[in-house]
Amino acid sequence: MAQKNNPLDNPAEPAAAIVRVLLVLVAVGYAVSILLAVVGIGSFHPFGSDVLCEESSGVTQRSLEMDGLRPGTDAHVLEIRFCAKPVTGEQRVLWGVANHLGTVVNIGLLAFAHRLVSAVRDSGLHTALTARRLRVLGWLLVLGCTAASLIETVARSAFLSSLLDPARYSWSWYAPWEFPVWPLILGCVLLSLARIIRIGSEMQKDLEGTV
Repeated sequence: MAQKNNPLDNPAEPAAAIVRVLLVLVAVGYAVSILLAVVGIGSFHPFGSDVLCEESSGVTQRSLEMDGLRPGTDAHVLEIRFCAKPVTGEQRVLWGVANHLGTVVNIGLLAFAHRLVSAVRDSGLHTALTARRLRVLGWLLVLGCTAASLIETVARSAFLSSLLDPARYSWSWYAPWEFPVWPLILGCVLLSLARIIRIGSEMQKDLEGTV
């Protein structure tokens, strides 16, 4: 009879396997995108595209003419797609930050999560190294995701402002900002867990010294 896997062999599972799979998928996705751009089949946004578009619901509202509406009802378009063609260098940078900064932050979180699960696998759970890396990952979620979402909002607003006439539209950059609630909550949980693990590691050292 085959022996079941002992969870004490690697307490970081299944998180370690999930992180590895996600890192491989991200690497393959970017490699394919770059390869297609090199051979001329696709484009590696925002550098190889002739048209860059951004959707926004905070600029204006338009009535929509459509069949099938009951008497006394209206249809309105809230989400409008704005496109730049030709695209300037500044617009490429702003669009790239607005649409890819979050992906870069997520890749960084995955990479550091891989370091965390490696520390758990090699050194154990109740160690100062695990607590330190867990604390860094928590702060990356709390501060990194908040800063990234704010920077994305500012870049997206600046891109839209480059397409609209400032004399007709007064654009508020903070209007479309969505505060990253769940990364903040998860980061705080990881910070608390890091403190618990650090206390546990110190207690374990005291016990070993006593024995």
